[in-house]
Amino acid sequence: MKINFALSAFLGIALFASCEKKDDPAAANRTELISEKQWILTAVTVDPALPLNGTLVTNWYAQMDECDKDDIAIFRKNGVYEFNEGASKCDPNAPQTAQTTWSFNSTETVVTVGSSSFTLVELTKDKIIDTRVHTINGINYTFTETWGIKPS
Repeated sequence: MKINFALSAFLGIALFASCEKKDDPAAANRTELISEKQWILTAVTVDPALPLNGTLVTNWYAQMDECDKDDIAIFRKNGVYEFNEGASKCDPNAPQTAQTTWSFNSTETVVTVGSSSFTLVELTKDKIIDTRVHTINGINYTFTETWGIKPS
């Protein structure tokens, strides 16, 4: 019952609710914080623990294929979201890049990528933490993703 996080990442690189107050003039614009950077997953947890092959798993990142861990997400200022397979591709026939649209909701606490939406927990110049809920066999599992800037 493995969830394909490459597809999940493509459909929704989840995002963000900043700890900074929106009306704080020193707070960076959220579009500026998220845009034009190469984001990669650095951690994924699940709560409650998800049964996988007879074991309860909370560290979903450890279950992911290495070829999914180098995928890159880019949020363009013009509302285009770009997904890049990175250096290693799980499916050699998959395109290297794919694009769709992205946008914030009116309060900039939810990001929609294509047809998927994700709640922003934190957004800084070099870190994104988001949550999304997947219902599996009638149980709601909250996945928390942490994204960082791709190292040069």
